[in-house]
Amino acid sequence: MVAWIEYVLQFFPTDNLLIYIIIFAIIVIIAAIVNIVWPGDRPPRYIAKTLKEPKKKEKKEKVKKPKVIKKEVIEEKVKEVAEEVEEVGEKIEEKVEEIVEEEVKEEAEEVEEVGEKIEEKVEEIVEEEVKEEAEEVKDVAEDIEEEVGEIVEEEVKEEAEEIEEEVEEIKTAPSEDEDESENRVKSWLNQEKSHRKEK
Repeated sequence: MVAWIEYVLQFFPTDNLLIYIIIFAIIVIIAAIVNIVWPGDRPPRYIAKTLKEPKKKEKKEKVKKPKVIKKEVIEEKVKEVAEEVEEVGEKIEEKVEEIVEEEVKEEAEEVEEVGEKIEEKVEEIVEEEVKEEAEEVKDVAEDIEEEVGEIVEEEVKEEAEEIEEEVEEIKTAPSEDEDESENRVKSWLNQEKSHRKEK
């Protein structure tokens, strides 16, 4: 590699810049000539004539009559689009129904759970109220039994006192026949028994 670089440097020495200036001038002159002959995107004059003819042919070929689409084809396409739209609508309706059914089921389950909880609470409240009422009834019954017992005891005491008074009267009364006294006592006892049954 060093050998060929040394060979090149014999023609392009580093000490003498004259060769480089000449090469630069030649490149600038060639560029100016090319820009004058073929400026910008336009082709050179001797090539422009040959390129213009095929362009005209291409333009003629490009200008064609527009295709006339038949009504039948349009109707078929419209029908296809309508069918696709219907299918999509049916799918959407099915999905909506599924979603609504799921929501309704969830709401029904929630309502059932709430109803069960309410029933349980109502049963608890009713049981508590029944227990309270039963206790109140028991208390009232006990009070009534106590009052009845007291009343019966008072009546029995009063009757016993009356019987004792009558027995004393019989004892203090003048002596009569024993049969008549026994009959009076029996009749009086029968009257007392009938009086108690009526009470």
